[in-house]
Amino acid sequence: MNDFIKKFIAIEDFFNEETRNFIESVQRNGITWSKYELQEIALNQYYYRVRSLLLEYEPDLMFLLCSNDSEHRRVSLKLIKDGLLDFSLSDLFIEKLINISIIGNDEEKKLSRNIIISREWLLTRHELVGNIVSNFYKIDLDYYLYKDIGEFLYVIKNNVLLNIHIKLGIHSQDKDIVELANEMKKNLVGG
Repeated sequence: MNDFIKKFIAIEDFFNEETRNFIESVQRNGITWSKYELQEIALNQYYYRVRSLLLEYEPDLMFLLCSNDSEHRRVSLKLIKDGLLDFSLSDLFIEKLINISIIGNDEEKKLSRNIIISREWLLTRHELVGNIVSNFYKIDLDYYLYKDIGEFLYVIKNNVLLNIHIKLGIHSQDKDIVELANEMKKNLVGG
């Protein structure tokens, strides 16, 4: 699995460097059709190399997504974000993405939220979202977790759960959570 990760990172780094060069060139000299075509070739090469890598290694993306290694999770999220694999029918996969959207590191949150929103995977999964969020209330909810749950519900535009979340926060024993809930109520819900 480590070879797969290293090779993916090398492909990604090469593509990112090509993209940086393209952007700098366009900023300096403007865009021409030939520059655009070169960037399109770089993008096609990226997808071809990544697909070839996927066929060669056949990685278990759920294993990578559940890994304790943040680099493994990031690679899995990047592959999903780039549209190379579709997991829209897997509630287990979507549950993992929701969890990462709430408790992952900043980059993981951004990637997983982007995937969820751009693919519209939660439009018909209100019950799943509700169950996952309610599971966080079964553990000791601190200020930061409360804040992350609120941000997630706001980003996915689930106003029903966001309102419930705010009401629960207002009745919290933690004064910082109460203060944040009142702020959210005022700023997000207009209340």
